[in-house]
Amino acid sequence: MFHYDLLVVFLTIIPFLDTRNVDHTDFLQKYGYLPRGSNQLSSTSLSEALKNMQRMAGLEETGELDERTKRMMERPRCGHPDVQEDRWIYKKQRN
Repeated sequence: MFHYDLLVVFLTIIPFLDTRNVDHTDFLQKYGYLPRGSNQLSSTSLSEALKNMQRMAGLEETGELDERTKRMMERPRCGHPDVQEDRWIYKKQRN
């Protein structure tokens, strides 16, 4: 009976576990906010990339990796970049 109770508890909490672990630099490179293969990034370039991503997502443009920005990065989305060759592909904000 104990094992059954433990199984019920485990199955109850599974939907609440956050299994996404997004590498935020990889995200910014994948979607075109930072150049791919850049291992040495200045704090200025990272901040500008975050501001651009926040603008596209309709978030406050802080240039900081705050909780709202992290949550937006963890949301499922297509694999297409937002920025390509220093041009915005999508002019419309994502919400």
